[in-house]
Amino acid sequence: MTFAEPLWLLLAVVLPALWLTWKWSEGQRRYADDAMGASAQRQSEFLPIAAFSGFIALAVLAMAQPQWGQRAEDAPRTGRDIVIVLDTSISMLAEDAEPNRLEAAKLTVRGLVDAVRLEGGHRLALVTFAGRSSLQVPLTLDYNLLIERLDATEVGGIRYDGSAIGDAIRHSVERVAGLQPGFSDLILISDGEDHRGDVSDASAIAKEAGVAIYSVGIGNTDEGAAIPVTLADGSRELAQYDGFPVETRLRPALLLELAEKGGGRYFALRNDPGLLADLFADEIADKPARELETAAADVAAHRFQWLLFPAFLLLAFALYGNTILRRVLA
Repeated sequence: MTFAEPLWLLLAVVLPALWLTWKWSEGQRRYADDAMGASAQRQSEFLPIAAFSGFIALAVLAMAQPQWGQRAEDAPRTGRDIVIVLDTSISMLAEDAEPNRLEAAKLTVRGLVDAVRLEGGHRLALVTFAGRSSLQVPLTLDYNLLIERLDATEVGGIRYDGSAIGDAIRHSVERVAGLQPGFSDLILISDGEDHRGDVSDASAIAKEAGVAIYSVGIGNTDEGAAIPVTLADGSRELAQYDGFPVETRLRPALLLELAEKGGGRYFALRNDPGLLADLFADEIADKPARELETAAADVAAHRFQWLLFPAFLLLAFALYGNTILRRVLA
């Protein structure tokens, strides 16, 4: 059993005790002699007093709103739409994040999903991109599906095609069905290496559609990192381009620009699996939310009604019990 308003429980103990103490002391003063008739009268007075004390206790318990069991209730669902745009280009295999950029990114996305799941009502979508983008999960409240698709996400091949950040943002804004202006956010996770050079209008498209852009940079800005790849026979080698090993580093300038023009913020992911959960709590959760259709939800069932009938029985006895007892004892 739980109580929706537990502070009332203090009065459930204090008020009856004070009332009973006062009435008892009054009865002791009033019937000081020890005659048999007075003792019987004290007994007839005490029972209605005790009944009224019980009425007070039950009434206060009812005001504390006891709850046990569950019942289905239609409740409106409110929240925002969040599109996760994840870089899956070959540079995300670099190991300047643990265990590599892609796995570190996936870990922090799981943290975001856990935070959203606790609050409920927010829809999530997943878009992956490298040379081109692909919608993996449309806007959904099925967080388990998103985690399943996220876990299955891999870098698509060992050819160094590079990434197309601008195309990914445009694809996300224009093709993810159901995004509502002013109630939508896009979280871009990338190392910032764009090999298409066509991002100039991506933030403008998102802004016009009412979608805020938050960018998350992953990798090391100070040193270049090699890109180990696993071949079909299970062996590993470093990715090469034109016969030379490829090195990659985090390039935050583009990500900063996208976030600033897109009305969001830039964050650097430094092996912090809770980064996106914190971003959600600090930047997104308190924004205006749209309302979806109502849905049945199990909620705690209020049982205060069960206390009202015995409470009023005790009150009736407190008011009329003395007369009844006197007739019985006469």
